[in-house]
This record gives sequence, structure tokens and C-alpha cells, in this order.
Amino acid sequence: MAQDGGGSSTMVINGVVVNNTFCNINFCGGYYKRYIPLAMREANKQQADQPHELDVISSPAGVERPVANGMLMLVAQPGAYSTAFAPGDQVSTIINVELRLGPGTNFASYTTIPQGTQGVIAEQMNDLEGVQAKSNYWWYVNFGGNYGWVPQGSLAHLAEYPGGKFGSQPGGE
Repeated sequence: MAQDGGGSSTMVINGVVVNNTFCNINFCGGYYKRYIPLAMREANKQQADQPHELDVISSPAGVERPVANGMLMLVAQPGAYSTAFAPGDQVSTIINVELRLGPGTNFASYTTIPQGTQGVIAEQMNDLEGVQAKSNYWWYVNFGGNYGWVPQGSLAHLAEYPGGKFGSQPGGE
């Protein structure tokens, strides 16, 4: 979540500061320039004959950003993972399934994989194999060069359904 430039942002995880932005380790006092229209300066009895329309303002907080600061608080829950499959397992779809860009229905789907399509559970670099998201466990699968995420209930081990007969979903987590 980005609500400003981050110069004053601090990240705390389990009570420990985990970042040091420039302003967290250095004094960020300074000056900034503020535009003051000529008419406003005249109304405030400022000298109208100043050669520029920028006033230099001293700021003990440093450069003032023209956006509001914000705060996000969250509690990270431990991950929930399935062990129904493992990277390298050969699988097949037991229904038509949408191939998604990430684990969960909040990620876009970019193609539909037909029932009976064979694939291989791919290793995912973030160790998210079988991660629970949106009430399902999700697997990163390679379907002949099309990589993407599918829910566990749409897959079966290839050996579990010989001959391509898919009538029920595999159990287990």
C-alpha cells in the first residue's frame, strides 16, 4: 500500500523495526517551496513587488509532501498449505478450469484448460505450492508451456484416474 513517498515510513514486524529509510536514520529538516499566488500575498499584506511567486518556508519536519500520510495495520496469519501434490507430480484436470495469474480468484484468468488436460505441478519460487487462498488450495501447474494457478479440486494425480475417467475429485490435503 503506497500513500506517500515513504521517506518517513517505518515497517514493524512482530515488534521489530525491519527497515531504515533515510529519514529514520538521519535528521530530515530542511526547506520547501510553497506557491503563493500574487493576489493572496496582496490580501495578506505581503509585498507585491517580490520578484518571484515562491516563498521559502522553514520546516522542521523536512520536505512536506502534498499528500496525506496513512497507516496500514495488519496481522499476518501463518500460511496454510496442502500436501496433496508436490512439484514434479503429473496431474490432469478433472473439470474445465481457468488458469490464473496467481493463487486465488482475485487474480485474473487468462485461459481455460479443458478437462483431461495433462500437466506437471511446477515448483514455485516463493514456496507457495498448495497455498490456501480464497477457501481453496492452489497449485502452480505447467500445462504444456502454459503456466498458471488452479484450485486443487480441479486436479487429480494422473495415476489415480487411468484411462482418463474422471468422475470424482481426489481427497486429502
